[in-house]
This record gives sequence, structure tokens and C-alpha cells, in this order.
Amino acid sequence: MKITIQTGDFGAYLLVAEDGRDILIQTDLDFPGIASTFGWTPCKCGSTDGTVDCAHRKASDMIAEAQAYLDDHIGDQADDPGYFESDEEEYDAELNADRLLAQQELEDFEQADEYLGDYESESF
Repeated sequence: MKITIQTGDFGAYLLVAEDGRDILIQTDLDFPGIASTFGWTPCKCGSTDGTVDCAHRKASDMIAEAQAYLDDHIGDQADDPGYFESDEEEYDAELNADRLLAQQELEDFEQADEYLGDYESESF
């Protein structure tokens, strides 16, 4: 599944899945991870994810750079590394549960309707 980075309110970002679901990204500590999904690299040494200092760079510099990277890549798409996969399974499970519940309610209603129909046809 492809995801797109979009701007949100007040310096936040939205990750938007192809099916319309979205995730709000508003904590600056999340910026490096999201930026990495879209191609940014925090440090060539590979010993940091951008949220902690490494021997070459300060975390605050990498977080600011990640935010600038995201700003420059609004509208870009990337493969979803898993932000929506578990949600999709949970979403599907919720839909199935809702469908089953609705089906059961319909059956209960039809049974009640049949019962009332039988009851109304009896004369006292």
C-alpha cells in the first residue's frame, strides 16, 4: 500500500493511506522516523534513528532537518512500512464484527416480526 505525506494543522503532518485512513504526526520525535520512510537519512554512520545524538550529530539538528525534509516532500508517496497494516486488519475485523452484529439484529427483528404477526392473527 502507498502512503502520502500531507500537511496538517499547526506544524503537524498526516500520513494518508490509499484507502483514505490517516495518522496524525505531531510530535517532533516522530519526524525522523517518518522522514526516513520517505528517503531521509539521519546520519551516514547509521548509529542513530535521528532521535538521539550520535558521534557526528546532535538529535535536535537531525529532528529539525527531518522536519525540513518533510516540508520539502509534501505530497510524496512511499510504500507503507507497516503504519496501516495492523490497523487494516483491526479495521477489517471491526467491519466484520459490525456486519455480524447487524445481521444478527436483522434476524432478531425478522423473528420478532414473525412472532408478532402470528400473535396478531390470533383472536381473543
